[in-house]
Amino acid sequence: MSERSRTPLLLSFAGGAAAAALVMAALAYRKFDKAN
Repeated sequence: MSERSRTPLLLSFAGGAAAAALVMAALAYRKFDKAN
């Protein structure tokens, strides 16, 4: 039962990390695009 309640937490954490990485990549791309 502990695994069943832990899975959604891991999935949401992975989703949040992926979203944060996507935002960071977008910001870095914009900075790089402006620099050139």
